[in-house]
Amino acid sequence: MTKSVETYTFGNSPEFTFEALEAGAPIKYDERTVQRVGMNWDDYDSALHDISGSFRVVTDEQTGKTFEIAVANADATSDTVDAEISTFNSSISNNIGNAIEFALHAASHPDRRRVYIASPGNGGSSHLEAGERKYTRQTGRFTDEHGLPMATMSALARVLRREDLMVSRFATDSAGGAYATALMPALEEGQVTHAYLKSRPGIMAHPLRLLWAARFFVGENLEGRHYVEHTQDPWTMTDERKKFARAVLASIYNEDGKGAWSNLGALKRGGAAKIWSDMEAFSRAGAAADTAFAFKHQPELKLTHHLPRGDRLYGRTIRDGVENYLTQTALLAAGIAGVSLGAAPSEASLEALIMPGTHHDHSQYPTLRQSIETYAFSK
Repeated sequence: MTKSVETYTFGNSPEFTFEALEAGAPIKYDERTVQRVGMNWDDYDSALHDISGSFRVVTDEQTGKTFEIAVANADATSDTVDAEISTFNSSISNNIGNAIEFALHAASHPDRRRVYIASPGNGGSSHLEAGERKYTRQTGRFTDEHGLPMATMSALARVLRREDLMVSRFATDSAGGAYATALMPALEEGQVTHAYLKSRPGIMAHPLRLLWAARFFVGENLEGRHYVEHTQDPWTMTDERKKFARAVLASIYNEDGKGAWSNLGALKRGGAAKIWSDMEAFSRAGAAADTAFAFKHQPELKLTHHLPRGDRLYGRTIRDGVENYLTQTALLAAGIAGVSLGAAPSEASLEALIMPGTHHDHSQYPTLRQSIETYAFSK
């Protein structure tokens, strides 16, 4: 099988075998095999109805910042919740695909409440402050120079506490991973135990930022047709699935699947300026520092990266870049937090899983994504 075919068909495998690199001194190399998980239609349908009833914009009383959220598996009795932060340009209110994917993810863990949070600047969520955006563009980091949370992340943490949403596990795609590690220092120490971050940016730097960003957007859009051609996943994104979701979520969407929630008002869309600002930040290698500070505040965190080999965030040198990231993060975690990754008595761990796929394969292969998330949460 050629590499290109494997990239687009890996999600059809009866089980998933991939390379695993774990941070430590030295890095530990292994091969893992994960079985496919199943999702139940009743759990998915229930999650969609929960989203319909819980979708709202909440306000931090201290700053006036707002955040778009929704809760699935609302009747689950878990004391803590799983949190899902959206990608860099998405929200439930402006993309019905986000609602569908969130419901599918929640259906994989019906015993756990799961909160959706639109990332800063998307839907009903306030943008990062101007100074915060400038800082992220210059450094690629989403915690300040001392590893403390930005004002926007502190505001989000206060809102989650007020809403009785104590996050102990994160599961994100793309830019959501950068916001997850940025939020961890704002939460209570030791509150977060697990994180599954798929396609997190900032692991590798891209000096030719404009060219890289153009290739990223054009390439990802062109590749979508390959997944549609090859996927056999019964939960793949289809027009029929969107039509069903629109009927359940009529309070949020109109017939075209566009945001129609009357209380939201004008959606906060930064347009091209926001996209460029985000891409400039994500082109820099700020992940190691932010992740190390996450371990400082969450010393028992077990963090798992899902890194598709064909993802343009990483390029052809993905293995070298991942090794460098793991080494840097382990050194920083030991130096600033006294956390020894991969060594007793520390329970913290940082693992990178490299496998076939691309940045957006989770939309056409949700079963693959959920299988790896379940593995990450089982540690």
